[in-house]
Parts: sequence; C-alpha cells; structure tokens
Amino acid sequence: NKRRAGIKTKRGLLNMIYLDKNEAINDIINNNGLTILQFGLDSCAPCFSIKYKIDNWLNAHPNVTARYIPVEDFQAIAAQNNVFSVPTTILYYQGKEVMRGSRYYSLDELLSKGEKLLEVMADTL
Repeated sequence: NKRRAGIKTKRGLLNMIYLDKNEAINDIINNNGLTILQFGLDSCAPCFSIKYKIDNWLNAHPNVTARYIPVEDFQAIAAQNNVFSVPTTILYYQGKEVMRGSRYYSLDELLSKGEKLLEVMADTL
C-alpha cells in the first residue's frame, strides 16, 4: 500500500514515492540530475511533516526525483548512506551529495539549494 507519484488526494498530488524494494538507490541518484532522498519512520511526526512539505515543493518542480525511504524497511540502505537518525534528507546533484539535513535542520535552506541547482541545470541546457 505504498504511495506512488501522481496520486490525487485531498491535499493534492503526491510526488514523494516510497522506495520500492526492487529499486537500486545508486541508480536513482546517478541517473537523475537532482534527487532528494528522505529517510524517516512512518511513526515519526516530524518525518511525516517534512515528507509533505517536500511533496508540496515537488508539485512546482516535476523534474526532480524524490524517494521516501522508511528506515524500518531499509535499515541497510540507511546505514550505507550514514543515516543514523531521522528525519534525514539528502540532496544529490548529478550523482553527488551536495547537502544533508538530519534531526533538526532547515528544510527551507535545503530546498533553496535545490532551487539554485535547478537554475544551474536550466542554464546548461
């Protein structure tokens, strides 16, 4: 019962896709220009709030790839990405980590960095 992109709800479209067990996280990171990964727990209220804030931001940025990774289901992936607390959000640009926020952090700062990187991507086209 995982959420998928483009599902219409009372709150609007859901763009934040739950990581599928068959997806390779490195392929997602390396095959997209700008990628956001959010690690969280389904029982974590701040994780839930951040997930929906990112989702709303994604409505205006459909060319950004994003995945929500429930740590309880993907403990090994969390450890491989040095995620030891939630919520953690990681921003990747062209396969490289450019910013990370964990526990208490400014999501606005992270999304602002995403905006700047999108401008760089648009200038190179």
